[in-house]
Amino acid sequence: MKIIKITLLTAVSLMSFKLTAAPNAAAFTRVNQIGAEYVAMGCTGEATAEDIFAMYWNPAGLVNMADKKLSVEQDVREKAKNGEIDQITEEDLKNFSKPTKKNFFVFGSSASMLDADRQIVFGAAAFNIKRNVLAFGISSVYSGGIEKRDSSGNYEGETFYSGSAGYISYGYYLKSTSVGFSIKPLYETVDNQTYAGGSADVGIKTEIFKLVKIGFVFQDIGIGLYPVSHDENINERYERGSSTARVGFAISPQNSNFVASSSIIKKLESDDALLNFGIKYTVYDSFAVAAGFSENNFTGGCKIGFSIFEISYSLVLDNIDDNYNNTVSLMMVF
Repeated sequence: MKIIKITLLTAVSLMSFKLTAAPNAAAFTRVNQIGAEYVAMGCTGEATAEDIFAMYWNPAGLVNMADKKLSVEQDVREKAKNGEIDQITEEDLKNFSKPTKKNFFVFGSSASMLDADRQIVFGAAAFNIKRNVLAFGISSVYSGGIEKRDSSGNYEGETFYSGSAGYISYGYYLKSTSVGFSIKPLYETVDNQTYAGGSADVGIKTEIFKLVKIGFVFQDIGIGLYPVSHDENINERYERGSSTARVGFAISPQNSNFVASSSIIKKLESDDALLNFGIKYTVYDSFAVAAGFSENNFTGGCKIGFSIFEISYSLVLDNIDDNYNNTVSLMMVF
């Protein structure tokens, strides 16, 4: 059974998430298919995610949901105090005049259909504590129809794989920089064997000259799993996974509807780093289109907003399997 477990983990990791073969404990945490807007932008959410889906991309981005008007007011007053009237934009004045919402509640969900019968779902809720944000969420991955073979390679039927990660996330301001962290309980099932464990994410986000946003994220710190079900053929030890370091950049000139973003991803068990690119153009206040490249795969999509709703869609062309990955996301702000 131990050999079967390793084989299944490796197969699921390689097929679903294109990781290296080891280590594979809780590899489902790297799915990069949560929040269609950021998937469409080439999976570059480290510096661009500023809503509830920042729980996955960079928890420091959660605070951007918390009463944006407060920071606009401070910025306008500071410019006026320093005699920089010409730097107060029309957008600043528009936001300045909007009524302040002291408290908010946000609900978000995301669902992905990947090739080869794999599904990913995500759901979360967030609310503010003054200018800080507390959020709770869960993501789950399921893959069925996996061939089951013994140590000699003999076919034994089909089995399934599933993995779930909980999120307890908190974002707060540290002067002009935002900081966030997530505590993640993990649960994984492979061939009817279950494993439990945990990990943590830590992120920071800052802005330079109101032009460039930079996000740093360390994902899956201390990640690992321990067998919950007992089997004499399974070593009852904590199986460590590998962490990921991510850095993202986003450039958006003032009074511009255009955002260009990029990210560098270094999986600590790999010698190579991945480079992703993305762009987004806001056609109207409530409609935007996006495109990018993630691991040499083309990504694209759009976002539309109305009333309290925001709906996003992304399409990823999978060059390895010659297939399509589709993600739909919904967010509601109360």
